[in-house]
Amino acid sequence: MVGKERFKGIPVAVTPISFGDIYYALIHSTDDSAVYKFKDAIKSYLDAKYAYTFTSFMRAIYALLISLKKIDKRREVLIQRYSCPSFAHAILAAGLKIKYCDTDSRTLTFDIECLNKTDLKNTLALISVNHFGLMNPMDELLELREKYDFYLIEDLGYSLGSEFKNKKLGTYGDFSILNFQEGKAIPIGGGMVISREMNLEELDEKHRKQTKNLIPLIRSIGYRALSVPHSYFLFMKISEVLGTDIRIKFSMEDTIRDTESEYDYSFDENSIMYYISNFHAALGLRIFPKKFEEHMKIRENNAKILEEELENINGVTLIEKIPGSTKIHYIRYPILIDKKKRDQAITELRKQGIETSPMYVVHGMKVDPNEFPGAAKVADEILTLPCHPKVTEGDLMRIVKTLKKVSIS
Repeated sequence: MVGKERFKGIPVAVTPISFGDIYYALIHSTDDSAVYKFKDAIKSYLDAKYAYTFTSFMRAIYALLISLKKIDKRREVLIQRYSCPSFAHAILAAGLKIKYCDTDSRTLTFDIECLNKTDLKNTLALISVNHFGLMNPMDELLELREKYDFYLIEDLGYSLGSEFKNKKLGTYGDFSILNFQEGKAIPIGGGMVISREMNLEELDEKHRKQTKNLIPLIRSIGYRALSVPHSYFLFMKISEVLGTDIRIKFSMEDTIRDTESEYDYSFDENSIMYYISNFHAALGLRIFPKKFEEHMKIRENNAKILEEELENINGVTLIEKIPGSTKIHYIRYPILIDKKKRDQAITELRKQGIETSPMYVVHGMKVDPNEFPGAAKVADEILTLPCHPKVTEGDLMRIVKTLKKVSIS
């Protein structure tokens, strides 16, 4: 690297916010209608009747499952074996049983053959975990819902804006869960439950306390500062010196900051379930929908470049798009790379100032390859690459060049 490139640090996932956005949110943090305006914007986008906000993604999932548990006697929740640990944490915290189905390593969707063989008679809910902007075959999930009458929950943590058969994800199921953690499409902190038709009255904000404006303000300033490549370069160097990923310690998703294994989480079931602050909501309105749409177009273009350039690299496998994938909002661009090469690729790209991620293994995920071969392969080989608006075409070419170098070493 030469010149300015030498001191750039590219986060694996980031959604830009400006100090102007933060100032706007601060000025409007006295507007007590901000939360309802933000909820209305999301509801309108997803053609839903109800929305409920929480201070973390895990709390949103947990609150929804607790509500469903009260109205239904079934006690199993079905997810892919390869899924963000926050799903398992929420299911366990709600006193429910996790039921796993294998992951199709080619598409990062449910393994449909496995799914069709799974006993769903005691399934309270199926969570359609949509990885990195990709999606599950929603028509097949809807057929199963029709047969077994479970609640279909769509995960929009990474896939807000993606479309299956020209219809937005989040408009197929009974409920959706949104994640506003750093790096996601609307990085304000917190999470949201969307209900298409059912009014979950106990989740309404009028029955809960609101979190204060100060902490999200401080976090947003820190997030803005570190989302600048030259600032993130320094952050990466500090992490190297300390020998740890200090980003996790400052994560907006507080339930996984100090965890050491996949099923380890920090959450008190008796704690107050706060809803987001006016600052959170005002910042969300500043981003969504206009800047959200602009960012999505940039990510789509960057993902297209990566797809074209990486297609024929030996040892790199691109994730297949399922039929019906009409729009994919790649928050990260996922590839599979030989397990023996993955650590080398991470190291070499980091030398270039480019952060990548092997995802959930950093939270202690260990998958039995005999029981879940697809999920085990993904856990061993997945590598997510940056494709966000802070990534330049030059950065993309450096990613491609480095992966080519690793593949022949």
